[in-house]
Amino acid sequence: MVVISAGVGATPVMAMLHALAAARTEREVCWVHGARNGAEHSFREESGACSARSPAPGA
Repeated sequence: MVVISAGVGATPVMAMLHALAAARTEREVCWVHGARNGAEHSFREESGACSARSPAPGA
């Protein structure tokens, strides 16, 4: 599954990532987010936490 967002579109994607993490999906998920730079990535830590909760982190 690939999800793509930019700007305020990150908020609904975070809801999807939380739902997938809670369901412990085996599905590989790739999130592509457009931001000016790393400092403007609003959910960097939160998305990393969702990834860490997946059955195969970093896969």
